[in-house]
Amino acid sequence: MDSVKNINFKVRNTLFYSVISAKAKEDIGIDTASGVLQNQGWLVWLKGIKGVYDMFLLPGGHDNAASYLLKYYPSPDEELFSKFSEEEQEIRKTFVFENGAPKYGDREDVMAGHFITGQLDILWEDRSVWLHLNVLEDENSSRKSELPVVQISHHFYSFFLRALCFLTKTPPSLVLTRTTSPEPGKNVHQFAAVLLPGEPEKLDVTRELCKTIGVNLNGSVPASQFEAPWKPLFLEGKHNVPVESAKFVDPLWWKLPAKGKTMLPDELRI
Repeated sequence: MDSVKNINFKVRNTLFYSVISAKAKEDIGIDTASGVLQNQGWLVWLKGIKGVYDMFLLPGGHDNAASYLLKYYPSPDEELFSKFSEEEQEIRKTFVFENGAPKYGDREDVMAGHFITGQLDILWEDRSVWLHLNVLEDENSSRKSELPVVQISHHFYSFFLRALCFLTKTPPSLVLTRTTSPEPGKNVHQFAAVLLPGEPEKLDVTRELCKTIGVNLNGSVPASQFEAPWKPLFLEGKHNVPVESAKFVDPLWWKLPAKGKTMLPDELRI
């Protein structure tokens, strides 16, 4: 449990410091966040979003690492609501939700296997922070195919990475994506970002990471979808800072570190 407490302490700091400044809240895109009882994750309200996000802590985990089921509880009056499964719609309308979030007992019991849109993994090391997202698109799901689970999950991923960049005062050195098909009708979309706040030789480290995890740097076609390599959306020393129109890449990841340096005390370290 020590590793879970450690990572949750850092997640708590990430969410807490994201809401203490009105200016930081506006830039990062957060309204508020609330810890859940018994160390079981976080509920997060984002600006301009009618529904509520849930970081549902999964058991286990390694030292300084944690995994969360990423959930989205839609508001009944938003367009996305009709695209969730009939069972999820019924749950959302039947059970008591306060400020768009379920009560603790219902969250842990009735809704444990519902409203899931992805899985978020976080790893803190001495000189690096990793943020990884997995999203499953399943043609056999009871949800409507129009439900944009990738966009729903990535929106939260982008927010959380904004907060990390602001608080570590460091932009990503590596942003990756890949899509694999483990079986017919199923696609797994993955996103990963690496921040190196304590690393003086970022170029060397990112190049070594690319070799280690198999990043496709030359644009070659993989042998099969089952062996799809990581594709770099941004690579330190190779790509320029992405423009506003870059898909799945948020320019604020590179703008917020400068604001963190001016708005946060030098001794703040998460």
